[in-house]
Amino acid sequence: MRKRPRLDIKPNAKERTTETICWVALVLFLSFTVYAYNVLPDTIPTHFNGKGNVDATGDKATFWIMPIMAVFTFLLLTVFNRFPHTFNYMVEITEDNAEFQYRTAMQMMRVLKLMMVILFFLISITIFLTAKGVINGGGIPMIIIALSLPVIPIIYYFVKMKRGH
Repeated sequence: MRKRPRLDIKPNAKERTTETICWVALVLFLSFTVYAYNVLPDTIPTHFNGKGNVDATGDKATFWIMPIMAVFTFLLLTVFNRFPHTFNYMVEITEDNAEFQYRTAMQMMRVLKLMMVILFFLISITIFLTAKGVINGGGIPMIIIALSLPVIPIIYYFVKMKRGH
């Protein structure tokens, strides 16, 4: 395997905006978590079955699992995004295509980071609303959303990288 070029790719305006939105979403999620934790009952839903109905409950301290996972995922994807030359690509990386491939992969990581924060946030909102008796679980729409949020951007960016434009 040839050694891939290491490039210092500065984010453009669109990429900086995406990164800012990621940070805003994470801060909103953490703020919501603090608020919700203080008004939740002592027992909350901790698991939903395939139909989206509650099939397990637990202590409200488990409400912190989703934001912790969001922060961990956020930080992990942020760190990974600094090393695009180490990613796996569907095409050979050359001097000619490296900047496009790296930039596209980095864009995908930013969008994926945002989708994961949104996903964890939506799950927490579903738990909160179910615990408060407003809804009865997430149902099939939540399952579809949970599967779509991370998968659709990955497919979009893989196709873009494969086409090379």
